[in-house]
Amino acid sequence: MKSNFFKIVFPAFALMLAITASLAFTPAEVNMEDDFAQYQVEYLDANSVCQTVTQTKDCQLTGSIACTINIFGTPFDLYLDPNDPIASTLIPPVTTRCTFPLKKIGS
Repeated sequence: MKSNFFKIVFPAFALMLAITASLAFTPAEVNMEDDFAQYQVEYLDANSVCQTVTQTKDCQLTGSIACTINIFGTPFDLYLDPNDPIASTLIPPVTTRCTFPLKKIGS
C-alpha cells in the first residue's frame, strides 16, 4: 500500500513542483522599448542658444510644472523639438526651436 502511494503521489508532486518552479522563474514579458524610448528635446543654454539633447519619456505637453534637465548642476527648461512628429499635429504646429515648453508627467 505504501509503495503504491509513493509510486503515484511522489511523481505527481515532483511534476507539480517542477511546473511551479518553471513558472516562478520565467520573467514576465516587459516592453522595454516603451520604458526606455528616447526622443529629442531642446533647451536654451546659458548663452540663450537652443541645444538639442536626447531625453527619456518623462515629459509631456500639458501640466503645470516645467520639465527640466540638469547639465553640470544647472537646471534648464526643456522644449519640444520641432522635428518631433507630434510637433506637426499641434495647432498651430511647432516650427521654431525652443518655443513650446514641456511639462513633467503627473503635474
